[in-house]
Amino acid sequence: MSVLSEMQLRPGADPSKLAPYIALGGELAKLSHPACPDVNWQWVEYQCLELFQENGADLQSAAALALARSHVHGLPGMEQGLALVTALLSQSWPQLWPAALSARIQILTWLFAQLQPLVRRLELLGSDLPLLERIGSGLAGLGELLGRHAQVPLLSLEALQAQLASLARRLEREAAPAEAAPLSLPAALPAGAPAAPPRLAASPSVLVLKLDNPPPASQAQERRRGPRLLWLVLLLILLAGLSLGSFWVWHAARQDRDEQARGPDPVYLDSLLLFAPGSAELKPESTKVLIDGLMHIKAQPGWLIVVSGHSDNSGNERQNLALSQARAAAVRDWMQRMGDIPERCFVVQGLGASQPIASNDSEQGRSANRRVDVRLVPAPGACSGEAGAGTGR
Repeated sequence: MSVLSEMQLRPGADPSKLAPYIALGGELAKLSHPACPDVNWQWVEYQCLELFQENGADLQSAAALALARSHVHGLPGMEQGLALVTALLSQSWPQLWPAALSARIQILTWLFAQLQPLVRRLELLGSDLPLLERIGSGLAGLGELLGRHAQVPLLSLEALQAQLASLARRLEREAAPAEAAPLSLPAALPAGAPAAPPRLAASPSVLVLKLDNPPPASQAQERRRGPRLLWLVLLLILLAGLSLGSFWVWHAARQDRDEQARGPDPVYLDSLLLFAPGSAELKPESTKVLIDGLMHIKAQPGWLIVVSGHSDNSGNERQNLALSQARAAAVRDWMQRMGDIPERCFVVQGLGASQPIASNDSEQGRSANRRVDVRLVPAPGACSGEAGAGTGR
């Protein structure tokens, strides 16, 4: 895998009119096809390298290359592909294509979501543990980089990190000795030996310390000290009250600032009320559900509208991922149409079954997990310019 390391990559311009990019999009469209046809990952890798030589590196093609190398080469390819993505973002953030923050987040969300089912299918050994830890460390660095630029939590990145950490813990357990050394039991006590000493009472959770009594003072000293002590106690009570009042004023002001920074609570939309089973087309009667649920989600500068589609864990994993993405896009399209909101204000995520809010062991839990959630996330510089007022009422 020396091809990438030998190429001198440069940030490229918009590749959307180039033949390799168009062909690449057609091949990757198989990922969301209902029949789940096989993707020719070696051909995808070749097309990405052709694009890099002809046009320079863009984030979309780099993400496709990272996914292709992960499929073809396993963990080593994943490490190299993610390192390429991280290098592009860290060294070429201002000039990297696409320039829109929402588009970049959407590409990365797609990449991390696609890597999760691939990781689940890998057959790993104890010798893979160092590589797994390096990939986890690289993802942590990538998350810090995105936090500095985007300040938008990527749920698919967090889910991938948790998945890799769980795999690493499993490999560590498997690498440990299968059986612990047997315990040597003490020999039986001989007859007439003293019994074990009685158990001491457990230590109290609160230990009260008593100070030594001071030498007795004269009655006159006690009389003189009494009023001074009373005034001292009253002064301490007054100062404590002022400090407590100041704390609550500060705490309330901080809560107000935190609530303004967080924006409104996320809106969770039940997929059963919006879509027919297996469909990404909104039902005619879903309009009222969308209007009632999204009336407080407004487009405004400095905020991104993050629309995330979720599924349960039943059925085909790849189809669930594609369906959750398509349903999130359908809700985004409705919000754009009703509120005249620019596309740059949105991030669309298809997360499949990676973020359950209930157990998938029951029908009720699976129904709760089939949802689309919409939230406002602060992102400096996002959604700037003319934007619609909201989603409509």
